[in-house]
Amino acid sequence: RMGVESGDGAAGRKGRNTPVADAGASWKYTARRAATARNAGITMPTSAESYSDDFYARHVGGMSASARVVLGRLYALYRPARVVDFGCGRGAWLAAAAELGATSLVGFDGAWVEPGRLLDPRIDFRPIDFEGQFPRLADRADLAISVEVAEHVSPGR
Repeated sequence: RMGVESGDGAAGRKGRNTPVADAGASWKYTARRAATARNAGITMPTSAESYSDDFYARHVGGMSASARVVLGRLYALYRPARVVDFGCGRGAWLAAAAELGATSLVGFDGAWVEPGRLLDPRIDFRPIDFEGQFPRLADRADLAISVEVAEHVSPGR
């Protein structure tokens, strides 16, 4: 698992986000961001209206670029074949994993995601309500991904 910390990058660039082997740094940031939003009375998006074609048009390029950078570094050290993404959206991270050699791609997200609009036709998309019963995977995954999901789930989950 990898997180992101701010500081000197590999090339000594101050202030850049640098992948690190500590997912705790990333989790703490996401948890703080979600708590801040809740305390401010901000409701995080959870429906098809929030994740429209316009949303994906504005964000899929950046998501794909981030996925290629982070997974590229991970795949230099570890080559997961079976990848699962909880909160996959249209599958930017799964598509990047496939480009790097992953052969099994499973993505979970809300029913508003249209399987025909996924970025890679090999993604096995499974709609889910993250507030409900969590599904069991038939096979073990080599890598589990969940990016910007915690802020959409109630604190008790």
